[in-house]
Amino acid sequence: MQPNDSQAQPYPTSGPMAHGDQPAYGQAWPPQGVAQPGPYGHQQPPPYAQQPPPYAQQPPPYLQAPPPYLQQTDAARVVKLQKGRRDIAFGVVWLVAGLLITGITMGSSSPVYIVAWGPMLYGLYKIIKGTVAISANKE
Repeated sequence: MQPNDSQAQPYPTSGPMAHGDQPAYGQAWPPQGVAQPGPYGHQQPPPYAQQPPPYAQQPPPYLQAPPPYLQQTDAARVVKLQKGRRDIAFGVVWLVAGLLITGITMGSSSPVYIVAWGPMLYGLYKIIKGTVAISANKE
C-alpha cells in the first residue's frame, strides 16, 4: 500500500529542520529547499561570483591606530628618558666602585685581595637597562 500524496507530509517548508528532527520513513534526504551542510556541519561557501564584503577592502579600525594603552604622552617619554639616563649614571658609579675596590685590594701589600664582581655586574646591568630604555623611547 502506497501513501497518497495528500497523506504524505514532506519536511516542513517554513524553515530548516530543528536539530534532531528526522525525516518520515521513506522520505528523501536532504529535504528540498533546506540549505545543505558542508563537511563537518558547516554551511557551503557562497559562489565565487559574489562580491567580497565591504569590510574586506579596508583595514579594520583596530589596525589603524595603536590602542590607547600603548600611546605615550610627551611627559611619559621625558620621564622614561630621564630614568634611562639615571640608570646609566648609577650603573657607571657601581661599575667604577667595583673596579676601584678590586684595584685597591690588589695593589695593597696584603696577600689577599677582593674581586668585587657583584658591583661590577650590577653596574653593567644598570648600564644596559638604561641604554635599552633610551633606545626604546626614541622609537
